[in-house]
Amino acid sequence: MESQDGLVRRTVRVMRAVASNPDGVGLTDVARLSALSKATTLRILNELVAEGWVAANGETHKYRVSLGMLDVVGRLLDGESTFDHLRRVLRHLSDETQETAGFDLLVQPHVVVVAQEGGPQLISQAIRPVPRSQPVWVTATGRVFLAHEEPERIAQIYGPTYPSSNARERTLGIKRFTSELEGVRNQGYALVRNELEEGASAIGAPVFNGDRVAYALWIGGPTFRFTDARVPELAAEVMRSAHELSTLVQVGEIQFAAN
Repeated sequence: MESQDGLVRRTVRVMRAVASNPDGVGLTDVARLSALSKATTLRILNELVAEGWVAANGETHKYRVSLGMLDVVGRLLDGESTFDHLRRVLRHLSDETQETAGFDLLVQPHVVVVAQEGGPQLISQAIRPVPRSQPVWVTATGRVFLAHEEPERIAQIYGPTYPSSNARERTLGIKRFTSELEGVRNQGYALVRNELEEGASAIGAPVFNGDRVAYALWIGGPTFRFTDARVPELAAEVMRSAHELSTLVQVGEIQFAAN
Protein backbone atom coordinates (compact mmCIF):
# COMPACT_ATOMS: atom_id res chain seq x y z
CA MET A 1 0.00 0.00 0.00
CA GLU A 2 1.34 3.41 -0.98
CA SER A 3 2.43 5.54 2.00
CA GLN A 4 0.95 9.00 2.56
CA ASP A 5 4.40 10.59 2.27
CA GLY A 6 5.02 8.76 -1.00
CA LEU A 7 1.71 9.94 -2.42
CA VAL A 8 2.42 13.56 -1.44
CA ARG A 9 5.84 13.45 -3.10
CA ARG A 10 4.37 11.98 -6.27
CA THR A 11 1.61 14.58 -6.32
CA VAL A 12 4.13 17.40 -5.91
CA ARG A 13 6.17 16.03 -8.81
CA VAL A 14 3.09 15.91 -11.02
CA MET A 15 2.08 19.46 -10.05
CA ARG A 16 5.59 20.73 -10.83
CA ALA A 17 5.50 19.05 -14.23
CA VAL A 18 2.15 20.64 -15.07
CA ALA A 19 3.09 24.08 -13.71
CA SER A 20 6.31 24.15 -15.74
CA ASN A 21 4.29 24.02 -18.97
CA PRO A 22 2.04 27.12 -19.17
CA ASP A 23 0.82 26.11 -22.65
CA GLY A 24 -0.40 22.75 -21.39
CA VAL A 25 1.19 19.32 -21.25
CA GLY A 26 0.00 15.83 -22.14
CA LEU A 27 -0.13 12.75 -19.95
CA THR A 28 2.95 11.14 -21.53
CA ASP A 29 5.12 14.20 -20.87
CA VAL A 30 3.80 14.64 -17.32
CA ALA A 31 4.67 11.01 -16.59
CA ARG A 32 8.15 11.44 -18.09
CA LEU A 33 8.85 14.69 -16.21
CA SER A 34 7.55 13.17 -12.98
CA ALA A 35 9.41 9.88 -13.45
CA LEU A 36 6.18 8.01 -12.79
CA SER A 37 4.17 5.42 -14.68
CA LYS A 38 1.32 6.64 -16.87
CA ALA A 39 -1.20 4.83 -14.70
CA THR A 40 0.04 6.52 -11.51
CA THR A 41 0.29 9.90 -13.23
CA LEU A 42 -3.23 9.65 -14.63
CA ARG A 43 -4.63 8.71 -11.23
CA ILE A 44 -2.98 11.74 -9.61
CA LEU A 45 -4.03 14.05 -12.43
CA ASN A 46 -7.64 12.89 -12.14
CA GLU A 47 -7.60 13.71 -8.44
CA LEU A 48 -6.06 17.13 -9.07
CA VAL A 49 -8.71 17.88 -11.71
CA ALA A 50 -11.46 16.76 -9.32
CA GLU A 51 -10.08 19.11 -6.65
CA GLY A 52 -9.91 22.02 -9.10
CA TRP A 53 -6.12 22.37 -8.88
CA VAL A 54 -5.53 21.30 -12.48
CA ALA A 55 -7.65 21.91 -15.59
CA ALA A 56 -7.94 19.33 -18.37
CA ASN A 57 -8.65 20.33 -21.97
CA GLY A 58 -10.94 17.72 -23.49
CA GLU A 59 -9.94 18.62 -27.06
CA THR A 60 -6.15 18.78 -26.75
CA HIS A 61 -5.91 16.29 -23.85
CA LYS A 62 -3.48 18.63 -22.13
CA TYR A 63 -3.31 19.66 -18.48
CA ARG A 64 -2.67 23.10 -17.01
CA VAL A 65 -2.69 24.62 -13.54
CA SER A 66 -6.16 26.08 -13.02
CA LEU A 67 -6.81 29.78 -12.58
CA GLY A 68 -8.63 29.00 -9.37
CA MET A 69 -5.50 27.38 -7.96
CA LEU A 70 -3.41 30.29 -9.20
CA ASP A 71 -5.64 32.74 -7.36
CA VAL A 72 -5.57 30.73 -4.13
CA VAL A 73 -1.80 30.28 -4.18
CA GLY A 74 -1.28 33.94 -4.98
CA ARG A 75 -3.22 34.95 -1.89
CA LEU A 76 -1.38 32.54 0.38
CA LEU A 77 2.24 32.90 -0.68
CA ASP A 78 4.48 35.34 1.19
CA GLY A 79 8.02 36.67 0.89
CA GLU A 80 9.86 36.24 -2.39
CA SER A 81 6.97 34.49 -4.12
CA THR A 82 5.84 34.80 -7.71
CA PHE A 83 2.97 37.05 -6.73
CA ASP A 84 5.23 39.12 -4.50
CA HIS A 85 7.50 39.88 -7.46
CA LEU A 86 4.52 40.64 -9.65
CA ARG A 87 2.77 42.89 -7.15
CA ARG A 88 5.97 44.88 -6.67
CA VAL A 89 6.26 45.51 -10.41
CA LEU A 90 2.57 46.41 -10.71
CA ARG A 91 2.72 48.82 -7.76
CA HIS A 92 5.75 50.55 -9.25
CA LEU A 93 4.10 50.80 -12.67
CA SER A 94 0.92 52.20 -11.13
CA ASP A 95 2.91 54.76 -9.12
CA GLU A 96 4.94 55.84 -12.15
CA THR A 97 1.99 56.21 -14.50
CA GLN A 98 -0.67 57.15 -11.92
CA GLU A 99 -2.96 54.59 -13.58
CA THR A 100 -4.35 51.15 -12.77
CA ALA A 101 -1.90 48.40 -13.74
CA GLY A 102 -2.57 44.74 -14.48
CA PHE A 103 -1.18 41.43 -15.69
CA ASP A 104 -2.88 39.08 -18.18
CA LEU A 105 -2.62 35.54 -19.50
CA LEU A 106 -3.86 34.31 -22.86
CA VAL A 107 -6.42 31.56 -22.34
CA GLN A 108 -7.63 30.92 -25.87
CA PRO A 109 -9.81 32.49 -27.09
CA HIS A 110 -9.78 35.15 -24.34
CA VAL A 111 -7.34 37.10 -22.25
CA VAL A 112 -7.61 36.64 -18.50
CA VAL A 113 -6.71 39.31 -15.94
CA VAL A 114 -5.01 37.55 -13.03
CA ALA A 115 -3.56 40.48 -11.08
CA GLN A 116 -4.08 44.23 -10.87
CA GLU A 117 -3.06 47.27 -8.85
CA GLY A 118 -5.47 50.17 -8.51
CA GLY A 119 -4.45 53.61 -9.69
CA PRO A 120 -3.97 56.42 -7.16
CA GLN A 121 -6.06 59.00 -9.03
CA LEU A 122 -9.57 59.87 -7.83
CA ILE A 123 -10.88 59.01 -11.29
CA SER A 124 -9.29 55.68 -12.18
CA GLN A 125 -10.17 52.42 -13.85
CA ALA A 126 -12.48 50.46 -11.58
CA ILE A 127 -10.99 47.42 -9.86
CA ARG A 128 -12.97 44.31 -10.72
CA PRO A 129 -12.66 40.77 -9.37
CA VAL A 130 -9.85 38.56 -10.71
CA PRO A 131 -9.39 36.25 -12.44
CA ARG A 132 -11.74 37.51 -15.18
CA SER A 133 -11.94 36.89 -18.93
CA GLN A 134 -12.03 39.64 -21.54
CA PRO A 135 -12.24 39.62 -25.36
CA VAL A 136 -9.01 39.73 -27.33
CA TRP A 137 -10.54 42.07 -29.91
CA VAL A 138 -11.12 45.10 -27.69
CA THR A 139 -8.25 44.88 -25.20
CA ALA A 140 -4.68 46.16 -25.42
CA THR A 141 -3.29 42.85 -24.18
CA GLY A 142 -5.43 40.95 -26.69
CA ARG A 143 -3.74 42.90 -29.46
CA VAL A 144 -0.35 42.23 -27.91
CA PHE A 145 -0.94 38.48 -27.78
CA LEU A 146 -2.37 38.26 -31.30
CA ALA A 147 0.41 40.42 -32.74
CA HIS A 148 2.70 37.46 -32.04
CA GLU A 149 0.24 34.80 -33.25
CA GLU A 150 0.31 33.11 -36.65
CA PRO A 151 -2.08 35.18 -38.85
CA GLU A 152 -3.97 32.15 -40.16
CA ARG A 153 -4.67 31.00 -36.61
CA ILE A 154 -6.33 34.26 -35.61
CA ALA A 155 -9.48 33.73 -37.66
CA GLN A 156 -9.50 30.01 -36.90
CA ILE A 157 -9.15 30.18 -33.12
CA TYR A 158 -10.47 33.62 -32.21
CA GLY A 159 -12.86 34.33 -35.09
CA PRO A 160 -15.93 32.79 -33.43
CA THR A 161 -15.64 35.36 -30.60
CA TYR A 162 -15.50 38.37 -32.94
CA PRO A 163 -18.26 40.82 -31.85
CA SER A 164 -20.44 40.57 -34.96
CA SER A 165 -22.99 38.00 -36.05
CA ASN A 166 -22.73 39.12 -39.68
CA ALA A 167 -20.31 36.84 -41.56
CA ARG A 168 -19.14 39.54 -43.97
CA GLU A 169 -18.61 42.10 -41.21
CA ARG A 170 -16.73 39.50 -39.17
CA THR A 171 -14.44 38.58 -42.08
CA LEU A 172 -13.66 42.21 -42.92
CA GLY A 173 -13.25 43.14 -39.26
CA ILE A 174 -10.78 40.33 -38.59
CA LYS A 175 -8.85 41.20 -41.75
CA ARG A 176 -8.63 44.86 -40.72
CA PHE A 177 -7.68 43.91 -37.16
CA THR A 178 -4.93 41.55 -38.35
CA SER A 179 -3.48 44.17 -40.69
CA GLU A 180 -2.88 46.48 -37.71
CA LEU A 181 -0.93 43.92 -35.69
CA GLU A 182 2.37 44.47 -37.47
CA GLY A 183 2.38 48.02 -36.10
CA VAL A 184 1.84 46.63 -32.59
CA ARG A 185 4.78 44.26 -33.03
CA ASN A 186 7.05 46.97 -34.38
CA GLN A 187 6.32 49.60 -31.72
CA GLY A 188 6.31 47.12 -28.85
CA TYR A 189 2.93 48.04 -27.38
CA ALA A 190 -0.78 48.30 -28.16
CA LEU A 191 -3.13 51.20 -27.43
CA VAL A 192 -6.93 50.94 -27.28
CA ARG A 193 -9.33 53.81 -26.71
CA ASN A 194 -13.05 53.50 -25.93
CA GLU A 195 -13.31 49.88 -27.09
CA LEU A 196 -13.79 47.65 -24.06
CA GLU A 197 -15.70 50.46 -22.40
CA GLU A 198 -16.63 53.97 -23.52
CA GLY A 199 -14.36 56.54 -21.89
CA ALA A 200 -11.70 53.97 -20.95
CA SER A 201 -8.30 53.43 -22.56
CA ALA A 202 -5.40 51.03 -22.03
CA ILE A 203 -1.84 50.35 -23.12
CA GLY A 204 -0.46 46.79 -23.18
CA ALA A 205 3.04 45.38 -23.70
CA PRO A 206 4.31 41.80 -24.07
CA VAL A 207 6.16 39.81 -21.44
CA PHE A 208 8.43 37.32 -23.18
CA ASN A 209 9.69 33.88 -22.29
CA GLY A 210 12.36 33.37 -24.92
CA ASP A 211 10.73 34.14 -28.28
CA ARG A 212 7.23 33.48 -26.99
CA VAL A 213 4.86 36.06 -25.52
CA ALA A 214 4.03 34.34 -22.27
CA TYR A 215 2.07 37.14 -20.56
CA ALA A 216 1.12 40.78 -21.06
CA LEU A 217 1.25 43.85 -18.83
CA TRP A 218 -1.14 46.79 -19.07
CA ILE A 219 -2.22 50.10 -17.63
CA GLY A 220 -5.74 51.48 -17.94
CA GLY A 221 -7.57 54.66 -17.12
CA PRO A 222 -9.92 57.34 -18.43
CA THR A 223 -9.44 58.24 -22.09
CA PHE A 224 -9.06 61.94 -21.36
CA ARG A 225 -5.71 61.18 -19.67
CA PHE A 226 -4.44 58.97 -22.52
CA THR A 227 -3.70 61.89 -24.82
CA ASP A 228 -1.50 61.67 -27.92
CA ALA A 229 1.12 63.73 -26.10
CA ARG A 230 1.13 61.46 -23.03
CA VAL A 231 0.86 58.01 -24.68
CA PRO A 232 4.58 57.68 -25.61
CA GLU A 233 5.61 58.35 -22.02
CA LEU A 234 3.04 55.91 -20.64
CA ALA A 235 3.94 53.26 -23.22
CA ALA A 236 7.64 53.57 -22.33
CA GLU A 237 6.84 52.85 -18.67
CA VAL A 238 4.69 49.84 -19.54
CA MET A 239 7.39 48.42 -21.83
CA ARG A 240 10.06 49.01 -19.19
CA SER A 241 8.03 47.08 -16.59
CA ALA A 242 7.23 44.36 -19.13
CA HIS A 243 10.95 44.00 -19.84
CA GLU A 244 11.61 43.66 -16.10
CA LEU A 245 9.01 40.90 -15.86
CA SER A 246 10.48 39.22 -18.95
CA THR A 247 13.83 39.09 -17.18
CA LEU A 248 12.22 37.52 -14.11
CA VAL A 249 10.48 34.96 -16.31
CA GLN A 250 13.74 34.08 -18.04
CA VAL A 251 15.48 33.31 -14.74
CA GLY A 252 12.48 31.36 -13.45
CA GLU A 253 11.37 33.84 -10.80
CA ILE A 254 7.89 34.15 -12.34
CA GLN A 255 5.83 31.33 -13.80
CA PHE A 256 2.09 31.18 -14.19
CA ALA A 257 -0.25 28.81 -15.93
CA ALA A 258 -3.88 29.06 -16.95
CA ASN A 259 -6.77 26.69 -17.40
